Amino acid sequence: MVRSHTLALLLVVLAQSTSESLAEPSQRTVWTTSRFIGSPDPPKPFTVELAFPHFELPNLVYLEREPAADTFLLVQHIVNWNGPTRILRVRPAGSADDAERLLELRHLVYSLAFHPDFENNGFIYFFGNGRDASGARTNEILRYTMDRNSGDIAEDSAKLIIAWPSAGHDGGGIAFDKSGLMYLSAGDGSSTSDEHDTGQRLDDLPGSILRIDVDHVQANQTYSIPADNPFVGQENVRPEIYAYGLRNPWRLTYDTISDQLWTGINGQDLWESAQLVRKGENYGWPIMEANHPFQLERQIGPSPIVRNTVEHPHSEARSLTGGFVYRGDVWPELQGAYLYG
Repeated sequence: MVRSHTLALLLVVLAQSTSESLAEPSQRTVWTTSRFIGSPDPPKPFTVELAFPHFELPNLVYLEREPAADTFLLVQHIVNWNGPTRILRVRPAGSADDAERLLELRHLVYSLAFHPDFENNGFIYFFGNGRDASGARTNEILRYTMDRNSGDIAEDSAKLIIAWPSAGHDGGGIAFDKSGLMYLSAGDGSSTSDEHDTGQRLDDLPGSILRIDVDHVQANQTYSIPADNPFVGQENVRPEIYAYGLRNPWRLTYDTISDQLWTGINGQDLWESAQLVRKGENYGWPIMEANHPFQLERQIGPSPIVRNTVEHPHSEARSLTGGFVYRGDVWPELQGAYLYG
C-alpha cells in the first residue's frame, strides 16, 4: 500500500507541474541596474573596402596589374576546380560587362606572372594544372606572348616551359627576383598526407620551391639551372629545387627591396603557416606540420628541418594562402611588412 500511495503522489505532482507549464508565463522584471562592464575585443585597425565596386564575377582566384598600365588581368575559373579557365582584362572603374576576354584555357590556372622585360617581349607565364597525353594530372608552366600593340594574346603562342606530376596539392605561385630568375611553388602533389612520400625527397619536384632561368637557355631548352642553386652537382637530385619540405605552398611573392621570397602554406590537420624562403632550407613536411610533429616515422631529407616563420592554429585560420610585402605610402607603419591571409 505504501508503494501505491507513493506512485499516486508522484503522478499528482507530475500532473500539477505539467498544468503549470502550460499556463501563461509570468511577467519578468527587466534588470536595468547592472553594474557589470563588458570588455569587448578592440576595434580592428583596418577596414576592408571594395577595390572594384562595380565589378562582380564568380570564381575569381587571381589578379595582377599589367606593367605600365591601369588595367589588371584576372584569372576566373569558369565552372569549378577542374577548369576551364578564363583570362580577363579589367579596369578598376569598370564593370563585369566591360571585362575583355583575352584567353579561355581548357585546364585549371592558379596564377600568372609578367616577365621582367614584358614591356619589350610581351611574355606572360601561367601556372596551370591539366592532364597530359596519358591522362595523368600535371602541373604546367606555360608562356604566352601578348602583342604589345593590340594587347591581344595569341593562343598559338603557347610554349611549355616545365611540367611535373601533381594531382592534389599543386602549389600555384610564380615570382621573379630582381635578377630575372623564376621561382615556382610546387605542392606535394597529393590530396592527403603526402601519400607519394615526396616532401623530404630531392629526386622529384613536388613539395618544393623551384628556381630556374628562363632567359639564358640553349636552342633545345626552355630553361636552364642557375649555377648557385643549392643542390647543383649532387647525385639523384633535381637541381631545380631551391627549398623543400612543403605541403602546399600556395602563393609566392618576391620583394625586390629586401631581396626576400615569401610563401603561404596550406596546413593539414591543425596548423597553417607562412614562410620566408631561403636557399637550401628544409621546412619539415610531412615530418612536421608547421612547427609541430606530424609523421615522425618518415625519413628526413639531407638538410636539417628549419622552423616555419609564422604559424596559426585552425582556431585562428584555415587554408592560409599567402600575401605580399607592403611598399605603399598610405600606412608607413606597415612599410616592409609581409601581409598575408
